[in-house]
Amino acid sequence: MNLSWGSNIGLTPGVMDRFYDSIVMNNARTVVKSAGNEGCGFGGNVTSPGLAYNVITVGCFDDRGTISWADDVMNSCSSFVDPVSGHGDREKPELVAPGTNITSTTLSFPFVGSVGSGTTLAAPVVTGAAALLIERSPFLASWPESVKAILMATAMHNIEGSSRLSEFDGAGAVDALRAYEVSRLQNGSFGGILYTCSSPDLLDVASLTLFAGQRTRVAIAWDNDPNYALYSSQPGADLDLQIISPSGSAVASSASWDNTYEIVDFTPAVSGTYKLRVNKYRCSYSPRFLGWAYRRG
Repeated sequence: MNLSWGSNIGLTPGVMDRFYDSIVMNNARTVVKSAGNEGCGFGGNVTSPGLAYNVITVGCFDDRGTISWADDVMNSCSSFVDPVSGHGDREKPELVAPGTNITSTTLSFPFVGSVGSGTTLAAPVVTGAAALLIERSPFLASWPESVKAILMATAMHNIEGSSRLSEFDGAGAVDALRAYEVSRLQNGSFGGILYTCSSPDLLDVASLTLFAGQRTRVAIAWDNDPNYALYSSQPGADLDLQIISPSGSAVASSASWDNTYEIVDFTPAVSGTYKLRVNKYRCSYSPRFLGWAYRRG
């Protein structure tokens, strides 16, 4: 589902955020939402229902109409101010996509032309990428958590800030080719598991075949049940991500308080089989589903 609309309700998730979080968790639908264009004189708040935990919220960058990544910059109007949370570390948007000076179909001859700029145009790029992943792997049709993990793990084009996760572009710009390759189990893999508060505190979810000197990204994503009593300020479960080396040591980790995803970006020192480990730091309300993905190179 693509949601290229929204409203600035402040930064506390509201009824529409709860509704679409329910659609993701209870109806197993991938939902993509434009972050909003509040950066141009309106404070920069991410708009609802892009405040939702389970929804993929998408910002907008300018690719300058070139193939090269080197000249890409964020669109100054793209919303970036994060939802409020108990520990103040929720990060939205998760991804960005091209949405500046877009050429597309129009309603009049020659039926192609400029349709403008904004996150309204960026979100469908990610929605289309998600649809291609689902077409390639029918498993993903009922695992939106895994779709989110794949898209974040492969968003390796960094527009600004930290390459792993930053204020304006989240995990980075969507890379449909890298994501599609992971859906084909090329240069990476993905999956999904059932997860409840009775799951082990330390759970090895997957084995990863990694190579020395090759940049690697790993992401996990899980749901927040909108029925959770503290929904507006924190997720029902706080899960952390660790990558365990062949020798048994943790070589990369991600441990936010209030996100429903974690992501690491690192370069292994040795080749071998690594473990993707989920650390259950807190579980007050079962998330039910957890998706994971990794990408090499």
